[in-house]
Parts: sequence; C-alpha cells; structure tokens
Amino acid sequence: MSIAAHLIHTCTIQRATTTIDGYHNAQTTWSDYLLDMPCRLIEKLERVINSITAEQTVVTTLMLLVDSGADITERDRVSSVVMDGETVGPFQIQAVLKWHSQALHHKSLVLESIK
Repeated sequence: MSIAAHLIHTCTIQRATTTIDGYHNAQTTWSDYLLDMPCRLIEKLERVINSITAEQTVVTTLMLLVDSGADITERDRVSSVVMDGETVGPFQIQAVLKWHSQALHHKSLVLESIK
C-alpha cells in the first residue's frame, strides 16, 4: 500500500521572503507555496508549562506526514491543515525527518503549536 492512501488531510505550506525596507530593516513576508497538498496530521505530545507569573502555556507537538517528493524545509511553516472539514493552524516546523524503506517513503514534519 502506498503512502498516498494514508494522507487523508490537506495542508497549505508557506515560504518566507525577506525584503529590506526604506530604513534598511529586514522584513519577512509569508506567501503560500504549496496549496492543497495531501498530508496527515498526528498529535504526538501535549504538555503544560507553568511560568513564574503562574501563567500556563499549553505546548502541543504534532507530526505531519507528507509525500517524499515535497520540497519543505525547517524555514517554511504550515499555515493550515484541513481535516474532516475543520481547519487548524498555523504551525512552526521544528524538524523535517525523512523515512526510508527500500526507497524514500515519506517525510515527517515535527510541528509545534503554542497556545
């Protein structure tokens, strides 16, 4: 069975472009790079971080499976994932992992969402 049968969600990947403004400051703008790409979002870990000011931050680590041919790097971001009619995101890409069997099988993107 191919990996394509397991990619039941769709996602949008954005890539950053950096421009210099009139004051010579770098400004980053995000634009859609890959639209409606087949993927699969999996929740891996959720933890609550308590700070000194007694605020609680929920950090969720997710895994996004994509086809092995997708051109995605850690500098990109996932702006949205559509699953069962519900849209979630955006997410920061922490790592891109490549999984091999006999040939390159798929890529796993380690994502982090902070609320």
